[in-house]
Order: sequence, then structure tokens, then C-alpha cells
Amino acid sequence: MKLSKIVIYLSLFLALPGFAFGQARVRESKQLIKLLEAKKEAFMNQIDNTPYRGEQHSAIKGYFENIDELNGSLSDDWRLNKRFNEVFSELDFVASCPKLWLNAETYQRLVKNCTKNRYFLCSEKVKEYEKLKESFRKQLDESNRKRFEATQECNLREVSQ
Repeated sequence: MKLSKIVIYLSLFLALPGFAFGQARVRESKQLIKLLEAKKEAFMNQIDNTPYRGEQHSAIKGYFENIDELNGSLSDDWRLNKRFNEVFSELDFVASCPKLWLNAETYQRLVKNCTKNRYFLCSEKVKEYEKLKESFRKQLDESNRKRFEATQECNLREVSQ
């Protein structure tokens, strides 16, 4: 009897850190989504203030680098990727995608504002937007990927022109 109690307590003791670690990954996943939203909002507040100065370039670069860092984090850490997909699956894609991603019109306006006399003045990450978004899509599990592709507000092909 005593031995079975010890085994049960030991099992619980060993399982709790794993549970807490999983909860930390859920919090981290939510923070990654909120950070991407915040970076996009900061960048969108600057998009029409042309010509771009240091602050605008920093906000634009920050948004695109954040996408790249998110992709790297998700591909490097399978546990984070798993938790991220769990959190991401709970989102309403119709409402969330416009907060996270640029639509075609905004992206084209940004590229136009970044181009002056054939020179591209913004971060090269801006030109890689479709690749960054495609890399993000590949980090999604199958059900999230299908939902992501089926949701007009998230559609990758809308930027291509």
C-alpha cells in the first residue's frame, strides 16, 4: 500500500514539471501571436508617412523580421510548434489574419512607397514577404494549414501580382 502511494506521488511529481513546461509554451505561443499583431499595428501606423525616415524603416523592418524569427522559432522547437498550432487552431482566422498579415493592396502600397527611382529603400525582407508567409504556412499542422489556405483573409496568393 505504501509503495503504491509512493509510486503515485512520484509519478505526479515527475509529470507536473512537464505540464508546467507545456503551459509555458502555450503562453509563449500566445505572446508570439500578440507580438506579431503589435509589430503589424506599429508598422501600419507608419505606412503612409512617406518618405520613410528611420522610425518608419525600423517599424517596417521589425514586422518582417518578426515573421522570420517566428518561423525560425517554430522550425527549431517542435514542442513550441505543437503548442503554437494548438493555440493557433483556436483563433478565428477571419478575424485574426487581417491583424497578422498584409493584404495585397497594403503590400503593393508598401512596395511602391519603398521604391524611389528604381531603388528599393526598405529592408530586403519586404521583398521576401511571400516566402516568409509560405514558410509560416509550412509550420502549421495539416488542419491549420487547410483552414489557413481556405480563409480569404489569410490567402497567400492575394499578394502575387
